Amino acid sequence: NTICFDSNLLKIESKQCNDYLFSILKARAESVLATLDCQADFVENIKSMIAGRLCNGNFSIEEVAISLNMSKRTLQRKLNEENLVYQSLLDEIRQSMAISYLLKGECSINNIPFLVGYSDTRSFSRAFKRWTGLTANEYYKKYAA
Repeated sequence: NTICFDSNLLKIESKQCNDYLFSILKARAESVLATLDCQADFVENIKSMIAGRLCNGNFSIEEVAISLNMSKRTLQRKLNEENLVYQSLLDEIRQSMAISYLLKGECSINNIPFLVGYSDTRSFSRAFKRWTGLTANEYYKKYAA
């Protein structure tokens, strides 16, 4: 998430400028920024990219790396530093989205495989059973309200 402001706002001088208050607020902001986990943002950014690309079919590690202006190997190395593997992130996103689609009932069970990036229903069915121990129909019957 971002908040964007017109760059012309930076040129406006405040008539009520308080240098002391500014120094306190600046120190606090720098302190907060220093404690933020940039690597978590990196991983969340990758997850978001994967989720947004699943239904289009362009979610390969190569395509995600290109979008991040890095090589596939660099992306793999950065994920490895976080003890992550691209395929596990992909599976996590697919599982989360599939279960969400299934339980919300917003689309047919037959469409879910394609929405989460599978080219056929058999591959999706095997993956869903691996994730949950149940078929999609069994999961829906058990957990849908």
